[in-house]
Amino acid sequence: MSDLQKYMDYKTILSVNILVFSQGKVLLVKRPMTKKVNPGKYSGIGGKVEPGES
Repeated sequence: MSDLQKYMDYKTILSVNILVFSQGKVLLVKRPMTKKVNPGKYSGIGGKVEPGES
């Protein structure tokens, strides 16, 4: 599987992602090594939005 292929096997979903800045620092989350996409990488805080969710 190519690096690009792992991003092409997903359906489109609505998601949110935030970055929290405080005193010149940013809060990030490290993804678990068990994740299929970007294991062990850092990202903002977020997740998918379910249909009808506010």
